[in-house]
Amino acid sequence: MVPLPLRAVLHERQLPLAQAVQLAPGDVLPIEAPRDVQLRIGTHHIARGTIAPLGDEGALLVTIISRRPDPATLASLGELS
Repeated sequence: MVPLPLRAVLHERQLPLAQAVQLAPGDVLPIEAPRDVQLRIGTHHIARGTIAPLGDEGALLVTIISRRPDPATLASLGELS
């Protein structure tokens, strides 16, 4: 079994380069809490879900499974990580 990096994309934003290069520790970039979160392996979108409480932390409650990448594709992603 090959472990693969799994990402839950909470927010993506474009920022002007001039603003990005001036970011400093303590700067705050506001984000909206998403209702719908993408779950990805590499660039492959595999599922969607919503943020749910889990004890003192948060969790992703999977609501939709997307088209699953074939095993050969997933294996190649594991080699890249």
